[in-house]
Amino acid sequence: MLIASDPLVGYASLATKANEPVRALHLLGCAIRLREEIGGNIGVWDHERRTRTLDLAQRQLSRYHADAELAAGRAIGLQEAVAYALEEEDRDRYASDQVDQSN
Repeated sequence: MLIASDPLVGYASLATKANEPVRALHLLGCAIRLREEIGGNIGVWDHERRTRTLDLAQRQLSRYHADAELAAGRAIGLQEAVAYALEEEDRDRYASDQVDQSN
């Protein structure tokens, strides 16, 4: 699960940059919970990325709303979080496939 939490932080980072703070906080909440369950040290780069992502997402929402969304993310299971992270990517791929098939 340690390995699975790191890509979730990456997808959370992308979500903040796409102005999707709720998605980012849900993914980040799950990643933080997974990391806590596993224990161990987090690398400096990973810690900085997680902190930057959290700060940016929290600035896009009210503090109360951000805290609630982060807590909701902590309740999401790993499989659900992965599906949620890939949801938009799959939609984009499907749309691209449809365009390719029509040509």
